Parts: sequence; structure tokens; C-alpha cells
Amino acid sequence: MRETFADVEVVDTADTLRRAESWDLAEARVEGTTTPEGLDELQAKRQARRGQGGFGALADRTTVWL
Repeated sequence: MRETFADVEVVDTADTLRRAESWDLAEARVEGTTTPEGLDELQAKRQARRGQGGFGALADRTTVWL
């Protein structure tokens, strides 16, 4: 997900999933050949960033100090 769409958070722990249920989020399927409305802009943003120097430099790190 993070490789395809910019500005997204992947929620994958049981605790975070329970909290996310109260966030009133819309569910979207991202499989197939079309991109759901609203995510198309985030996908274009990610594609534009891929060409920038340093893109993905921190991707394999578990902890990043800023």
C-alpha cells in the first residue's frame, strides 16, 4: 500500500484495528485495474515522488530518528 499510494497509514495490529473502527473510514478495494476515487490522486503523488532523489532511502529501516 505504501509503495503505491502516498500519505497512507497501514493499520495491521489488533489494537490499532480496534481503534480504527471508530475512525469512520470508508473501505476501498485496490485490486484490479482501476483505482478507487480519492486514491487516484494519492497514487499520482506517489508516482511523482519516485523520480525524486532519495526516494525510498529509509524504507528498509525499522526505526528512523528525525
